Amino acid sequence: MPHAGVDLVLVLDLVDGWDRYLMKKAMIVAIDELGPNDRLCIITSGCGHCTMKLTFMSDNGRDVARLMLDELPSGCFNMVDSLREASKILKEREVEEGNGRVGFIMVLLRSGSNEPAILTQKISPHFPVHTLGLGYGGPYSHNAEVGKYLADETSGTYSFIQQLDISEIKEALELFIGGITKVAATSIRVTLTAGEGVAISSIESGGYNSRVNSEEQSGEIDINDIYAGETKNFIVKLKLPEGKGKLVIIGGQYWNLNASKQLLADTDVFISRPRSECSPGKLAMHREVAAELVRVQFAKCISAMLEVDNRSIRYDMELLWEKIRLSEEGQCAPEETLAGLVKAMAEIQKENVQHIGKKLPYVLAWLSCHEWQRATTKGDCSDSGAFMVGPTKMK
Repeated sequence: MPHAGVDLVLVLDLVDGWDRYLMKKAMIVAIDELGPNDRLCIITSGCGHCTMKLTFMSDNGRDVARLMLDELPSGCFNMVDSLREASKILKEREVEEGNGRVGFIMVLLRSGSNEPAILTQKISPHFPVHTLGLGYGGPYSHNAEVGKYLADETSGTYSFIQQLDISEIKEALELFIGGITKVAATSIRVTLTAGEGVAISSIESGGYNSRVNSEEQSGEIDINDIYAGETKNFIVKLKLPEGKGKLVIIGGQYWNLNASKQLLADTDVFISRPRSECSPGKLAMHREVAAELVRVQFAKCISAMLEVDNRSIRYDMELLWEKIRLSEEGQCAPEETLAGLVKAMAEIQKENVQHIGKKLPYVLAWLSCHEWQRATTKGDCSDSGAFMVGPTKMK
């Protein structure tokens, strides 16, 4: 794959002290990981002040960026204004230069930072915001709800680093930049056209936009961008007539790295029925479909539990898991899928007991990962092998 030109806007909440030292170290990692065809912009404290405009990370550009680190201002931080400024910078770049480059926003959310007001603000969904929380647990933990909210509003991700450790920050940023620099296609639209006599009843797409027309004869799924090696799973429910027949035609379009629109070749999907009637006992759900249904159902239920009251989540999760395990999809799902979700459930239960009444970083990062089917830098969801970015498994 050719390397896509990436424009990364880093939004930093800087204060004096240890957090500032960690932020600077994180910036050095970002500078070193970006290639000469990538550009970096820094927005820091003070009502969305742009400290460094988009700069190519050539040898000279890296030198400029490193010198800039010693001059980064700290003080009053306004995340809403900073994100608006970040989106404005990337939009203006598109107008001037076209759509040949990929734009991302990354927020480094420091320990002790508290921006609850943003939870009531409308965030521009034009560019994905990836939030990395620094610090976990205790009174100085970052605000996990802010990170999850930004991810959901922009099709980004929320992840966090448990220990304020340079090596942890380095690994997280290497994984993140390793993903965004492997973008293979942008503005993907998958189209579905029902076969004769078939109706599309619904599309399960997690956080991605999807729609079915009023006649249930066609549907669409929109995805901002795809990394090389990435897989997205969607469940399409159909109403089928008896007998053999074509189910759907899958097609679509996307923009490639040369900023030109490409069409996806139409693919016909047929149903395969046995020649003679077979007993219900011989029928089985496809393992991959079962795995996706189990994952989606589990993530949805956990999210619903947190919305209501997470004080009884430990007991409720055990009942939920028993119900899922005994369901048809649970019986047909691969063992590795079930094992990965069991490990995640144990982690959620353990940390919920320790932090009753709080919406925890682990749970919200885990949900962000499943909502957007994209690995975060923390969690058993990556250990299960269900989420990959390029050739590198997230740890």
